[in-house]
Amino acid sequence: NLLARKGYTSLDAVRDEGRDEGALLATRANLLRVLTRRGLALTEAHRDRIAQCSDLTTLGLWLDRALDATRADDVLGP
Repeated sequence: NLLARKGYTSLDAVRDEGRDEGALLATRANLLRVLTRRGLALTEAHRDRIAQCSDLTTLGLWLDRALDATRADDVLGP
């Protein structure tokens, strides 16, 4: 069947993957919005790092930092 050919075991697996991808997209968008609204200068490297991050925990940490940071480097730092 089509699901098996695409590597999915069930419709639940497809739904879970879609939900995870949606959470990543939303968190990335919210992070960029907060950084922009707070007037923090973003370089292309910052934007690329955010776009390439696929760890929701890391994105959440960055979003929390963005609420108080004075520079984008403080948000995306170690």
